[in-house]
Amino acid sequence: MDKFVANIEEIGYGGEGVCHNNGKVCFVKYSLPKEKLLVEKIEEKSKYDIGQIDTILEASKDRTTPLCPYFGICGGCDFQHTNYKNELVIKKEILNKQLSRNGHNIDFSVVASDKDYFYRNKIRLFAGDKALGLKKEKTNQCVEISSCKIVDQRINKILPILNKFVYLQNLQFLINYIEIKTQNEKVLINIFLKKKTTYDFSILQNITDCELGLFETINNQTKHVFGLNNISINESELNYIINPNSFRQINSFIANIIYKKIIENVENKTVVNCYSGAGVLSGMISLNGAKKVYGIELGENEHNDAEKLKENNNLINLINLKGDCAKILPLYAKKADLVVIDPPRNGCDKKVCLTLNNSNIKKIIYISCNHATFVRDVKLLSKYRIKEIELLDMFPKTANFEIYSVLEKI
Repeated sequence: MDKFVANIEEIGYGGEGVCHNNGKVCFVKYSLPKEKLLVEKIEEKSKYDIGQIDTILEASKDRTTPLCPYFGICGGCDFQHTNYKNELVIKKEILNKQLSRNGHNIDFSVVASDKDYFYRNKIRLFAGDKALGLKKEKTNQCVEISSCKIVDQRINKILPILNKFVYLQNLQFLINYIEIKTQNEKVLINIFLKKKTTYDFSILQNITDCELGLFETINNQTKHVFGLNNISINESELNYIINPNSFRQINSFIANIIYKKIIENVENKTVVNCYSGAGVLSGMISLNGAKKVYGIELGENEHNDAEKLKENNNLINLINLKGDCAKILPLYAKKADLVVIDPPRNGCDKKVCLTLNNSNIKKIIYISCNHATFVRDVKLLSKYRIKEIELLDMFPKTANFEIYSVLEKI
């Protein structure tokens, strides 16, 4: 294989180190700026190469020993090889380069997570030959694990018991995957099965250090097996429940900061919340001073959850609308003082941006977990400019982060 000595010059948009070999760009994962490395070229593209570290010749002062034995194998983390302070510096550089490249020269702050390890409240596990694990990046290969260093410790405590449950009964051949969610010392386990089967769940009933609910899902039909039916949450005066299929931000600390920042902008306003999911944010806006709230969500299950949340909290100023945001927003844009957008990673529909450009809405709050689609959409929102932006580290140890931005009409 082709090996060469490289000096890492900067960090790429995906968190990998950037160097050059014979005039061609090469991306090297788990490398840091100013490091001197012996790099092995493992993949050749037309415009760039991909390399991996063979030997660290001169390490960065910010390089650290990864806490996780699976780092670099499972592919779930990008930054366990550096300290958290430097990780935040790198993420700020990534966003700053992305913004500058698109003509946005604006200063912004970075909000750190309260935990850089053991923060995730959710995990999806797959069945390996001998133990549950995580899918290796860009493959179907299962990396078997005994614990995960970025998930809540309640999940790690349950993992060995869950392994016994699965492998003593040979259920590994019947499982698509298993999802675990936790909040407030409570845990929900949802087993996604390929077909109906019988099994003994008494092993899981012996978990005594937390309240537990077990579910099984076959052909998109979820059935409660035993224990908790859901987890009750109270945030910003809103009461709602998490069921095994509910969407929930995986970092509760950062999610609550974002909610509070949005709430500060809604007093006596008519607000349209695009891509509103299960209605948690719509509910918080409704309860905290908004005059009227319209939540738009395409997913049927999410819409139904939002309706239950509205009823349970008696939110008479909230209207949940089921359907495509691109089609529904034009009908309500004239009524809105403020639009809140929190789309999936692929960003906004172009028609949503066009509707907003043609509206009289003076302010948009755009929340994004993908800096690439964020800058693309801001470019499409040509009648607006970025007034405020902040990087919030929702996903420590990965190259991902959340963006909070306020756009105002030009």
